[in-house]
Amino acid sequence: MQQSPFFGQIDYQPIDLISITAGGRYTHEKKTFEGGQQDLNGFNYKLFGCSDANGNVTPNGPFPLAPITCFQGLSYPDPSNPVRVYVPGVNRKSFNNFSPKIGIQLHPADRLLVYGSWSKGYKTGGWTTRLTNPQGNFAPDFNEEKATTWEFGVKSTFLDRRLQVNAAAFTTDYKDIQLNIQIGTSPTIANAGNARIRGIELEVVAEPVDGFRINTSLGYIDAVYTSVSAAAAAVGGANAFQAGTLVGTSLPKTPKLKLNISPRYKLGLGNGGALVLLGDYTHTSSVWNDTQRTFLLQRVPSDIFNANLTYQDPHDSWTLTIGATNLTDKRFLTAGSSNLADGIIYGTYNRPREWYARVGFKF
Repeated sequence: MQQSPFFGQIDYQPIDLISITAGGRYTHEKKTFEGGQQDLNGFNYKLFGCSDANGNVTPNGPFPLAPITCFQGLSYPDPSNPVRVYVPGVNRKSFNNFSPKIGIQLHPADRLLVYGSWSKGYKTGGWTTRLTNPQGNFAPDFNEEKATTWEFGVKSTFLDRRLQVNAAAFTTDYKDIQLNIQIGTSPTIANAGNARIRGIELEVVAEPVDGFRINTSLGYIDAVYTSVSAAAAAVGGANAFQAGTLVGTSLPKTPKLKLNISPRYKLGLGNGGALVLLGDYTHTSSVWNDTQRTFLLQRVPSDIFNANLTYQDPHDSWTLTIGATNLTDKRFLTAGSSNLADGIIYGTYNRPREWYARVGFKF
């Protein structure tokens, strides 16, 4: 891959009330890829008993195709190599993108900032580089995805900096989203469609008394498809196992609601050292873990508690921390995929309750 990025930013404050930011990034990419994946144990070649280019047949295949070749019957891409899965040859792609950003900040009072911004983002395209089964005489590729975002917000501090309140609202127009869809038995990256994302975020940091601080954040996101690509629609319809990839439905890995509360208390000791007690609570609403919204893979709403206690030595040269994560041992799926063509649905669970100890040194 060859990449040539150029970027820059200018900040200008004509008067005390207003400051302006303008910037951008230009990216030029050239990519090449040659896949050499082969089914070295010849599983399908043996399973279907198809003949090779020379007419040789694997005996006793339970689903005999002979005298049809694997190239003809199973879309194997290389007639001279009956076990080659990936299409031979060098694949080439090039991308050019300019992603600008413009922002304006208002300073109506001390410790008060009101801002707005417009920006574009870009993620490069490429190929699915590993296949379960061949997909014909082409390398499955995907194009770049792009996003255009408007954001408005406020940042403020009050009460002699004992209270900080930040809030933001945003909307994103998301084009050609790259997601993993199932084509036959092969998980394949493809441009699944377009989406509209809207959200709000609130963050509050309060220190009501010396030594005690509490951080709270709340986020709400509404992310839905506004269109679905032909490839995603072809394999993403609703069925008995899946809700489907449909216009108006939510994106995967996007919880509507997320809440975090993290209190911290620091207690000074007589020897000059300190004990720091930190707690952490996170609530996350239900999430679809895959593009096709497989029912068995849906992540349930979760509440996770973590905590630790740290001793700081009087000279602040070392610390000792003991703690635990996922105190209630809540288990849920964090990722997963379905391969209905093979009759398989599989997923990965979060980590169980864990205890730890950590020693840190400053030099």
